[in-house]
Amino acid sequence: MRALIIAAFVCLSVSAFANDFHLSNGYISLKGSGGMLCDLRVDPAGKGGYGPVVIKQMQAGDAIENAADSSFRVDGNSVTIDAMRIYSSPRLVELDRFDTHVQLDVGNTLGQSIIADADGLSSISVRVPTYTNSNSAMTLSLYAGGPGGRLIASKRFEDIDDNSWPVLKFPAQAKGIYYLEMSDPTGPVGWWSTIEGETCVGAWENGKPVDGMARCFRAKIYDVFSADVKLSLVGPKLFARVVPDKKSRKYRWSVITPFVRDGYETTDAATIPFSRFYSDAGQYLPIAQLKRKPHLEFPLTADKLFYATGNGMSDLAFTMDGCPVNFVVEPDSMTIELGQVMQIAVKSHTDAVPDFFPVFYTSDVAFDESLNSFFYDRAFSWPMGGVVAADWFEWFALIFFWNHRPGVSEWWRTHLLNYKMDDEGYVYAWGDRRGWPFPDNDIYDARHFTTNPNFVLGVYRYYAWTKDLSFLKSNAARVRKAMSFMLNELGGDSGIITLPDKDHGGTKYDLPSNYWDDIPFGGKSAYENAYFYASLGAMASIEAALGEIGKAKYYNSLRVACRKQYNEMFWNDKAGRYIGCIDKTGAVHDYGFTYVNMEAATYGLADKSQVERIYKWMEGEPTSSGKVDTYSRFKFAPRCNTIDCKGWWYHDGKGEIPAQEFDVHLENGGAILYTSGYDLMARAKYLGADNAFKRLKEILERYEEPDRLAGGAPLFHGENNGWQVGTDYPFPESGLVPAAFLHAFLGIAATSDGLLITPNLPASLKHAGIKNLKYKGMMLNIKVTPNSVSITGDGPTHKIRFNKAIAPGESVLFNG
Repeated sequence: MRALIIAAFVCLSVSAFANDFHLSNGYISLKGSGGMLCDLRVDPAGKGGYGPVVIKQMQAGDAIENAADSSFRVDGNSVTIDAMRIYSSPRLVELDRFDTHVQLDVGNTLGQSIIADADGLSSISVRVPTYTNSNSAMTLSLYAGGPGGRLIASKRFEDIDDNSWPVLKFPAQAKGIYYLEMSDPTGPVGWWSTIEGETCVGAWENGKPVDGMARCFRAKIYDVFSADVKLSLVGPKLFARVVPDKKSRKYRWSVITPFVRDGYETTDAATIPFSRFYSDAGQYLPIAQLKRKPHLEFPLTADKLFYATGNGMSDLAFTMDGCPVNFVVEPDSMTIELGQVMQIAVKSHTDAVPDFFPVFYTSDVAFDESLNSFFYDRAFSWPMGGVVAADWFEWFALIFFWNHRPGVSEWWRTHLLNYKMDDEGYVYAWGDRRGWPFPDNDIYDARHFTTNPNFVLGVYRYYAWTKDLSFLKSNAARVRKAMSFMLNELGGDSGIITLPDKDHGGTKYDLPSNYWDDIPFGGKSAYENAYFYASLGAMASIEAALGEIGKAKYYNSLRVACRKQYNEMFWNDKAGRYIGCIDKTGAVHDYGFTYVNMEAATYGLADKSQVERIYKWMEGEPTSSGKVDTYSRFKFAPRCNTIDCKGWWYHDGKGEIPAQEFDVHLENGGAILYTSGYDLMARAKYLGADNAFKRLKEILERYEEPDRLAGGAPLFHGENNGWQVGTDYPFPESGLVPAAFLHAFLGIAATSDGLLITPNLPASLKHAGIKNLKYKGMMLNIKVTPNSVSITGDGPTHKIRFNKAIAPGESVLFNG
């Protein structure tokens, strides 16, 4: 029987088979064995001084079979391998529903029958509870037919993560019935199963069928075909060509690199060849984001080129065919899934980024390096496209609308022009879904009421940065309709919006109404009304840009009324902060929500004395932990709330995400990185640039620690990322923190009148600036000092040379 070479394969020595080959031309060294390609090393100088292995294995398709008798032909620096059997285009056959965990006792077995409806079955994974234990083990075995059938494959799994999916891989099998068995447990371990639905069949226990039960699994059935593969070395480039038995075959190349998934090491070239990846589409991925997790949750988008920056003296550039790049991580390797094109160019190492990336600069070079790295890590790792829900429009505008990535501005234009709203003007919460993904939209009103103000803000900020009047006119009716919904359906014409009593009344039995999707903000909510207030200013500017001066005056007047009522209604003078909400019964809910206060302050709802009291509370008063640790607990951001809110949780704490203890969850005493963006902007606005800059440097100090505030749990100080805290995926709004440098210190704001620049530098910086700021389609370099603003830019249609002396605190308006 042929042995399948799987993605985690460690290359055999070159003496393992008589038909090994070795290509080497000074730039690239590549070995092959039994039809398999491995052990790629490079020297960008072309002198044969090859460094550590950068690619352990290369393969066309998801896997290949290794044949000891495979033939090949070598011609100089080229080799052609004949009749490789390639596994590609897997189709998933699964039972992914689970409601019952069945623990496996010593001496017993659990099993499941699986039907392969076509040839090509080659892997099966099962979901395994270990009951929070990290040292559990078990064995998976696959048999043909049933428990007494022919053994096909068996593997022992050690140190299994709780609720993970161990995968058993084996050579492709024919269409038929198979039996998967779990045996030989060590420590608490089991198999997630289901007792609900018509598909509850096929479960076994101790070799006997179990009625009314099925065990969850994921099986992959591959298209298995034969192909000739030719590899050629031409100077610093490797070319690969696949000739399949049929032209219609689909496949993608995979490269498997050394990697250490666990721990925090990211710089050792021998075990982790690459420090980052980026593409010509402008997406950027630090290697730290792949640590301690099984895969990257989203693809890296590339057009024609994808770059891998080395930890050593060399980088690699992959030629692409527009296919997204996926990353799958094993304990000791990482698989990078590319497209059908395979061409690798060896480059000398550089830390440069794409020419169009924005670059912050100041008189402190070390600070610049940290800030820019933080910005690229947190902002540009997120791909554009897909579903960008309305709750993120304002944050993404502040992060992205002023910088350039190919096609992104056009994408946002289309997205804002077509984002769905209903006939009343309610802006949908989740793409084509009217409500949030949970709870059940057919039973509950799962709408969010920050979507409308965020839509208005998104439209305004897009216009302010682009001055695309055609866009604004095309969207005018929609943005007015969205505002009308807030004024008429939510009572905003009175100055404050009030959410519907049904499901959004603000009691613990109600639902969340905004991004904070476990906390039942409702009734008269300080969070929603902070965004309503901001949207009134945006709407006034939109109407002014459209020539509707009367309407602009109305919204500015309503904005003044909103601010007055907001402070009368939501300011808790005794506590020195804004409350969360007043529910439909008149009860006040105040759990020390730091984000409510920082965002309200940033949008200008508070005055200086109020902000000073807010920070006195956050920095000087104990939380429910009994300590003064709002900032010290997580360092990169304040706790989201300072008072335990376990008793004020949607559906009385019995929903899809049940109520959590204080400090355990990011919505009850935990922290989400994005809030520090508002923290910095509020501090700079009211407490001064020195205060805000000190806080930014504290955040960067935490970012510079080995985990780089990225990757799976635990983070470097034990934080449970994605549950207790949120620092990268699925929190793309995290980019707001480094982006705040533009807004808080450079003082750059796009308005309907032009680019308003109000330098606000700390005493420690003599100057600061931004290269590649995109305004009205122009790429600008803006440099500020306490006493001057200079703007330069050269392009096919413009040459900008603008210099203006100013008094400290003075603003400059630039129209281009």
